[in-house]
Amino acid sequence: MNGLLISIPGGDKWLMTQELAKFTLRLDLHRLFRYAKVKGNTLVFVFSHPAGVQEFNLSKPYILDKMRVFYKDKLETFKILDIKFTQIHSIVIIPHGTNQGTLKQNLDYTEKATGNFRINCANPTLKKNFEDIQEAIKKRRHEKTRQ
Repeated sequence: MNGLLISIPGGDKWLMTQELAKFTLRLDLHRLFRYAKVKGNTLVFVFSHPAGVQEFNLSKPYILDKMRVFYKDKLETFKILDIKFTQIHSIVIIPHGTNQGTLKQNLDYTEKATGNFRINCANPTLKKNFEDIQEAIKKRRHEKTRQ
């Protein structure tokens, strides 16, 4: 037994999937990320909070670009381990015994909207709606900075 390395069936595949997922996610998502798994033809990213899924969905183009880079570098390994998927998806799994109140206390989410955007709308009603949204974002952001 001395010097023998025992390989768990599927373990290498699992580790490569985790490495791919962590490489593709932005650093701010790492604390919300739990694991990734290939289910059918979909790579599923599992998060511990809904904010992780929201940010994942907003970052899909970035994630796909990073995936292409990673896949190109590790092409042989992916072929050997037979890791194949054509879609990516994200879900939330809240740990058993954790309530939403505890999650809100432990995970702080910073809103990224600033309200600084151009409104290129010819319809006066829609333009007014966008201006109201812009004002609400700026007002909320200002209130948060005062706290």
